Amino acid sequence: MFRRFALLLPALLALCACGGDPDSSAVDPLALHDGYWVGLQDNPDLPVSMTIVNDMHIDTSTRRATVYAQMQALGQVVSPPQVGPGECSTLPNGEPVCFHPNAVYLNGSGVELDEADGTGEWWVKHSWIVGGDGYQNWELAPKESYGNGAWVEGDLADDGVSMRVSTPNGFYNIRTPLLDVDPVSYEVIRHGPDDVIDWVSTFECSEQPSALDNTTRPCPQSES
Repeated sequence: MFRRFALLLPALLALCACGGDPDSSAVDPLALHDGYWVGLQDNPDLPVSMTIVNDMHIDTSTRRATVYAQMQALGQVVSPPQVGPGECSTLPNGEPVCFHPNAVYLNGSGVELDEADGTGEWWVKHSWIVGGDGYQNWELAPKESYGNGAWVEGDLADDGVSMRVSTPNGFYNIRTPLLDVDPVSYEVIRHGPDDVIDWVSTFECSEQPSALDNTTRPCPQSES
């Protein structure tokens, strides 16, 4: 935890006006999460590494964080399955997969659709108000049956920059923008109920157009 705070200290100092009145131009720490984040993940059920996309949007006025996520392999979307409500398909390994409960259809128009129109793709939507209302979460992994899911809430972590996204059963993710590297990166660490780390995923920022509204956003500034 001390190392994490040390890495974030330059960003925290940059966000304050030390020795005077607060700087109205200072960046909201939540804004450092905003971006199109792309990472790789290995899965024993698939023969190749998967690309994980987190198209993350932050509304600093409402404190709402929204992630549109996809799992891709060999240039194809593995999750959410590209099928509509009540429909199913199969993975490359033959396993059946069905419509994801958190899926929304995005075609760059700025509107979330509940049915496909042939011009976009299905994305998994995870959205919460930081320090406020949560949402019913089903994880990104494709399944035939997704179960009941779990209620999730998000808050700023103790360092004032990371976000802790947690469930009542003790599982939680720590989401951290890593500004000490160039280009900037983004880290998501999954913790179990006993604070044991289950996995770590690291993403790079990419200036690709957002799946939601087709806008290209600049990556957060590196502090290195």
